[in-house]
Amino acid sequence: MFGDRTPGLAPYSFRGPGLNSLDARLAWMVPFGGSKRLQLFLESFNLTNRANIATLNNNYGPTAAQPLASWFQPTVYFPPREIQLGASLNF
Repeated sequence: MFGDRTPGLAPYSFRGPGLNSLDARLAWMVPFGGSKRLQLFLESFNLTNRANIATLNNNYGPTAAQPLASWFQPTVYFPPREIQLGASLNF
């Protein structure tokens, strides 16, 4: 029987680490009479500042029993903690 996995490798051998990100948003609305209002925002992305891997080197190499030394090493990370301030004036 033929499969898509290299002989000798366990199932899910090429599955990378999971992603974890905590995002938060605080909003405050200041009324100005009538329908006018000012909305203020404070947003944070990846609040815990976890290093989430975006891309792994998936070049295993030609031999099933001997992966290359650079195999499964991170090549690109998602952005670190980001904080954003915002304001919106509605009238």
